[in-house]
Amino acid sequence: MTVAETTQRAPVRAGWAGVLLALGGPALIVLAAYFTPSGLDPLVRRAVIWIGFSVLSAVLLLGPERSRLSELGLGRPKWSSLGWGLLLTVAFFAVGAASYACILALGLPAPTAAFAGLAALPFWARAVTVLVAAVCEEVLFRGYAVTRVRGLTGSPVLAFLIPAAAFTALHLPGWGPAHLLFVAPGAALLTLWFQWRRDLWGNILAHFLVDAIPFLIAPLFLPA
Repeated sequence: MTVAETTQRAPVRAGWAGVLLALGGPALIVLAAYFTPSGLDPLVRRAVIWIGFSVLSAVLLLGPERSRLSELGLGRPKWSSLGWGLLLTVAFFAVGAASYACILALGLPAPTAAFAGLAALPFWARAVTVLVAAVCEEVLFRGYAVTRVRGLTGSPVLAFLIPAAAFTALHLPGWGPAHLLFVAPGAALLTLWFQWRRDLWGNILAHFLVDAIPFLIAPLFLPA
């Protein structure tokens, strides 16, 4: 193999390494949730790990892959990102309402324990959880994974299926199988939307609002 061929293959190897990091790393975070580290709040620890995986993906992108953050849809934010993000939020809630109607119609148990556990956290902990999930999950599962899988395979179908399936499976341990009927359509919507718009800021805003409305905003108007 010539030096030129080795140089050309380096970004490809780094790209697949990044995909494995983006999709497999969060699974380790889920496993870490079952352990209680000493001297550090488990919630803070998971948030630090999420941020760490996102930063590592960015390092791979800017270093061995010789790319730019704009390739992940993280160019300069535009006012259109706000509008598209709000529209995506409405679409997500519409899909979510239909999904939960299916859950009720099938008689499946809703993930009330998981919702109650998150709702019981103090406000700052819920805010950290929602913000980290919105930013890091969109960077890893949409911006990075979708972009890299499509670039490495040339297939928009694989770029949709692989990240969406990984994102959906990630929610199984903590939320249960019934919740996947909600997560899977949401993952499909977020992934297709990103492939269409290539604007990750809109995805991040929508993801944040979808989680913030039930866990941060709505509790402010409920009786104590």
